[in-house]
Amino acid sequence: MVESVQDAAGALTMKLQGVDGPEEARAFMGYEIKVPRTEAAPLGKDEFYAGDLSGCALMKDGEKLAVVKSVIEGPACSYLEAELPGGELRLVPFMNEYVGAVDLASRLVELKVAWILE
Repeated sequence: MVESVQDAAGALTMKLQGVDGPEEARAFMGYEIKVPRTEAAPLGKDEFYAGDLSGCALMKDGEKLAVVKSVIEGPACSYLEAELPGGELRLVPFMNEYVGAVDLASRLVELKVAWILE
């Protein structure tokens, strides 16, 4: 159970019940924290959760080129794992140079450059 949460210069730190020192905390390194959608932070305008991109079509000039299978967190940016019509997988950096508008209502993600899927 979470006892407390603090914002330390943009990084959240939390105190877990029964974990009272760094040695005990190391046992939790690499774990992911999952929060039910009903308790997740509210989204602002034009914000979305990465998981909501799964299943969206990657579109370029009105043509569906791939489908987003998942979002992978990388060291420099997130990547869209894109599945091509033949089943091949490609990684698309989720950066302004490659990805444009996201329309979750229509389940569409604009791809700015098609060559990234080659």
